[in-house]
Amino acid sequence: RRDCNSRHSRHLPVSLPVSTSNINALELQSHFQILVQPIVHPALNVALVSSSIAILLGYHINLARKEDGSSSSSNTKTKTWRQYQADTRESWSRHVRQTEGWLYAIQSLRNAITAQTFLATTVLSLLTLITGRIWDIIRSTVNVAERNLLTVQLTTIAMTMLGSAYQFLQGVRLMTHAGFMFPVMKNS
Repeated sequence: RRDCNSRHSRHLPVSLPVSTSNINALELQSHFQILVQPIVHPALNVALVSSSIAILLGYHINLARKEDGSSSSSNTKTKTWRQYQADTRESWSRHVRQTEGWLYAIQSLRNAITAQTFLATTVLSLLTLITGRIWDIIRSTVNVAERNLLTVQLTTIAMTMLGSAYQFLQGVRLMTHAGFMFPVMKNS
């Protein structure tokens, strides 16, 4: 018991007021203030964020060029992972139509809708947590350059996560519409 108390005493302030009725906001803030120390130099942080954005943009631009056929000299389209997914979806729907496996199709769509709804909800929940934490850090930052950098980081994170949630929800919408195209009864 003594070890436990001595271990926790390192994390709690020593001069906490006994009564909570006389605690004002400044005292509370001074007791539980979180010191934000930059881990890396701000210039290095700018370079890392910029290079991350450039790599992501370069990847998607290169992927689009390969799919359009404009990246090679022979102007032939390169088969990318997105094309493999499209081909798999096409063969799946062809199989469902040929075997009349409507129940299998509906169950597959239901499972995919459930998964994508869960993922969209998770992305938005994480975005809420990240935004709240970064917003507190931005408000406590004194350096204007560091504040601007954190704002750029928050904006890029938010745009990426909102785009991801939007894509998940669009997938749910499209699969719901596709579900209505399957016959409910045989020979209908």
